[in-house]
Amino acid sequence: MLQLPPFGIRADQVERCLKESLRKLELTYVDLYLIHVPFGLTYIDDNNPFPSKDDGTIDMDVDTDLVAVWKVRILHKKIYKLTISLVF
Repeated sequence: MLQLPPFGIRADQVERCLKESLRKLELTYVDLYLIHVPFGLTYIDDNNPFPSKDDGTIDMDVDTDLVAVWKVRILHKKIYKLTISLVF
C-alpha cells in the first residue's frame, strides 16, 4: 500500500507522485493506493508537504476533484485499487 500525499491529490500530480514512490521503493506496481483525506493541499514543491498561508493555517486546495483523481487510476496499470479514507 502507498499513500498519495496531500499535495498530490490532483489529477495532474498523481502520476508524478506514484512514479516517485515506486522508484524509491523499487517497485513496479502497487496493490492499493490510498487517498487519506478527501481534500488536497496546495502544491508548492516536494519538500513542502504541508504548505501554510501567511497566517499560519494550512493552505488547502479547495479545487480538489476526487473524481478526476479516481479516473487517473483507470489509466494506470500500476495501481490495482485506489481508495479514499476519512470521508466526512
